[in-house]
Amino acid sequence: MQKWSKKFSLNLLKQIVSKKTLLPYYHDVTSENKAHLSALGFVRTKEDFEQDVAFFLANYQNISLRDLTTKPKVNQFHISFDDGLSGLYTNAFPLLAEKKIDASIFINSDFIDNKSMFYRHKISVLINSIKEQKLEKKIAEILKLNENQIISHLFSLGFSDTVLIDQIAKEINLSFEEYLIFNKPYLTSEQLIEIKNAGFTVGNHGKSHINFNTLDFENQKKQVLDCHHFLNQLLKQETAYFSFPFGDHKIKNELFSFLYNDAGIKASFGVSGIKKDEHKQHFHRIVMEKNEDAATIIQNEYIKYILKTPLLRNTLKRPND
Repeated sequence: MQKWSKKFSLNLLKQIVSKKTLLPYYHDVTSENKAHLSALGFVRTKEDFEQDVAFFLANYQNISLRDLTTKPKVNQFHISFDDGLSGLYTNAFPLLAEKKIDASIFINSDFIDNKSMFYRHKISVLINSIKEQKLEKKIAEILKLNENQIISHLFSLGFSDTVLIDQIAKEINLSFEEYLIFNKPYLTSEQLIEIKNAGFTVGNHGKSHINFNTLDFENQKKQVLDCHHFLNQLLKQETAYFSFPFGDHKIKNELFSFLYNDAGIKASFGVSGIKKDEHKQHFHRIVMEKNEDAATIIQNEYIKYILKTPLLRNTLKRPND
């Protein structure tokens, strides 16, 4: 894909593609090797992020989330972050504030103030500890697996395996509670208030970052409403926005109807790149955490959009049941 993107100028691709709004998104911005992220790869270095920002400012106009529902007249962008990780406060927030860039942060209420830890972050810390201490043989015996199967098995664990993840950590004297205390991977309430008061939007990413496709409708609603209540109590926000943890793949129309008609969600977000959606209040974002510069990532997204247009695959449809 990269060799194709280099054959076309960015300006030409912008003219060909009808979608004028780009929604780049990130998880964390850091130049450190953080154990809760090192095995997952969802991170952008501070240096790369600074270059990304320069690229977007040079080629697009920054907008707020409030402007998303207005038909764009120019090529525009809005940056967002998922999971409420503390690196964005240290490494992204100051730059965005300095450049007067409107951006958004979507948080999980369970993790704010480092009260608890996302199970995928636990797995990353666990893998990091196993490798550092060379405990592959011990873990293989515990899990009754070959040593070369350990990492893939740990990656396959889900939210329902949290007890097992905690048990494995206990076997190697790894304390997730201590990790939260000493490393503070998530934002604090005070930082969220500061970010909100600086003009940024703080949105809803669900209570505990569980995959919504594993939940029934009532528990999907509870995830949204619990986080919404937390944000309302802390920040007194009048307008609510929501991004789906693990993306919006296979999410049914029933939940979208609830979001817009009952939960007061003005706009929601997925992670399918440059896409249209049958729900006019639902928007798709572009993951920026790749081993490429921003120009290449965006040009590749344009090329994919162009190639899928004749196949009518640029508008996502939703299952009804």
